[in-house]
Amino acid sequence: LNSLMKLRASSVVTKGDLLGLDEAKSGGMFSLRKSKLHLERVFMLGNRDAILSNIDKPPIIYHTAAKRGHKFPYQEIFRTTHRLLMDTATTETAFIADFFTDSDAKISGVGGDARWAAKQEMILFESIFNKTTSLFIENLEQYLSKTYDCLELLILVRVVSLHTQMMRQRQTECLDMFFDRINMLLWPRFKVVLDSHLASIKNIRTNSVVSRGDMSPFFLSPRYAEFASGIDILNKEYQDSIITSNMGRIREAVGKLLETLAVRVGSDSKRTEIVFLINNYDTILKVFDDKNLESETAKSFKEKLHNQVAKYVEMELRNCFSKLIEFVRSSEQKVAEAVDKKIKMPTLDLETGAEIVRSFRQGWQNKVAQIDLHVNSDFSSRNTGHEGTGKASEILKQILIQLVLYYQRLQEVVKKCYRRSPSFMKDLVPIPTIMHEIKKYGSSR
Repeated sequence: LNSLMKLRASSVVTKGDLLGLDEAKSGGMFSLRKSKLHLERVFMLGNRDAILSNIDKPPIIYHTAAKRGHKFPYQEIFRTTHRLLMDTATTETAFIADFFTDSDAKISGVGGDARWAAKQEMILFESIFNKTTSLFIENLEQYLSKTYDCLELLILVRVVSLHTQMMRQRQTECLDMFFDRINMLLWPRFKVVLDSHLASIKNIRTNSVVSRGDMSPFFLSPRYAEFASGIDILNKEYQDSIITSNMGRIREAVGKLLETLAVRVGSDSKRTEIVFLINNYDTILKVFDDKNLESETAKSFKEKLHNQVAKYVEMELRNCFSKLIEFVRSSEQKVAEAVDKKIKMPTLDLETGAEIVRSFRQGWQNKVAQIDLHVNSDFSSRNTGHEGTGKASEILKQILIQLVLYYQRLQEVVKKCYRRSPSFMKDLVPIPTIMHEIKKYGSSR
């Protein structure tokens, strides 16, 4: 164990590496300022979970690794040392059963039943391995006192779970108590570190970490996305309620913080507030999408994103087509009331309707171009934090489709109220013409 510990690589994650740490305020008289890249990297799972799918991989051979100058993360040292302990314990248990236990007692019950024999074997095993297992516990305690890596802690928990299954497949329970003690050390430490991240989020001073009008993603969003997706991957096969509930608390804290920051960023501009939230939610979901990960966290932020995009779409359309939208909605309400009361269909304000139709015909293309400029400005790479115009194109498409729907609803509500079409209906722009224009915007990206 001591030899293998010499091969351990130094930990990248330190006590100050918290989700809510502002890199601009990190560092001090005796420490260097933490970079943005470092504070994103420490929360990445990367390929560290590969150890779980390669749990049967042969243990590290110390002399070979030392000669080649290889270094390993603690989780790999942990897996190797525990695997060696398991192999030795399995062999010794079989030896104890063969040479130190009364075989007649196990078979016939003479001198005690099979349970008594198994208990005697366990007592003898513990007397032999007690110092060894105590050394493992002491080594783990030393590691835990200095580790702040939640992802690695959860990986260790999963390694213990897989090792427990392996020992059961070998039909021996000699290390059950040892594995229980390991878990009793790992879980509390995991909770302590997780709570420190939650506290760091809640302690962020919202009045000094963002600038008014800055719609780019907040520094917490990419970190949180990497961290939460990593935890979700490690919990996918287990669905531990402890993890689910605690990550739910962190998710709620992140959501509340972003909403608070959005108000400050937006100041008196609802538009800026909405764009800020869309960019942050999109940043979080991009990480989950890249990992093909569906989880409660992903579902929660997808719903938040959907709601904000819907607000943005409606806001943008109202800026350019407010009279059309108001006319359609008020007319539909009158029709609905007439149907509900089973009375004659209402008479609409045809003068207003005619004005709306003429105005739309004369200026709808210019207004669509104006919307295009707004959307591409709001969701430029400078604001979204990543290259490409994917989000802008997606939102523009939703706006234009919603515009077509409003225009269709205008025609339908008029038809319901009048058997003979009013004269202004001949000035309507054909829907195929509008759809053709929409396709131009889609193909230009």
